[in-house]
Amino acid sequence: MFKPLSLSLVAAAVMLAGCGSKNDATEKNFARTISEQLDQSGFLCIGSIHGSRPLDFPSAYSNSIFTSPLEAPTSSRLKALQEAGFIKGSPGSGPFVSGPGTVFSLTDAGRKMATNMGQQNPATAAVLGEKTAAFCYGKLSLAKVVNWQSPDAAHESNVQYTYKVSLVEPWASNATLVSRFPEIADIQRGAEKEVILAPMVQTQDGWRFR
Repeated sequence: MFKPLSLSLVAAAVMLAGCGSKNDATEKNFARTISEQLDQSGFLCIGSIHGSRPLDFPSAYSNSIFTSPLEAPTSSRLKALQEAGFIKGSPGSGPFVSGPGTVFSLTDAGRKMATNMGQQNPATAAVLGEKTAAFCYGKLSLAKVVNWQSPDAAHESNVQYTYKVSLVEPWASNATLVSRFPEIADIQRGAEKEVILAPMVQTQDGWRFR
């Protein structure tokens, strides 16, 4: 024999249903996932060319990069960091350098500015070491979730959001360095304006980047 539910149990069930789930396609859930991702990987670091992986030190370069027009983006950035007193060069070679080369390493001033970052590629880590010292100048954080698609049959959605930028290093405002590393200014111009697309997938533990 079925017993009728008490009014208190019915009320509790209604409240729970209204609370929603972390698996729901909601602004709150997407914002949580994006914020977690940016907290872990939203570092803004300068690379050897615009958009490349962060520069790491110590590192060896063939001397040919200083005379090759194709290598000008990299050589000009290394020179800018050297002029700023962040790195120093000395004759040497490395795992991927054949012929005369230069090894760039951090100065005392550069070491204070550098951020230790774990190597992402195990093969590279075995050759270059477990950590790379990268010059990171800022951090991204979520500004706003602006739009998203309804989940499809594969439980996937494309989420659009804007970001905020926090500059954490005074040298990121150095006019000479900013002129050699235009991405510093570019990323700031896009803050709270540029829309980023984040492909996501629905899992048992909530939404995750795919």
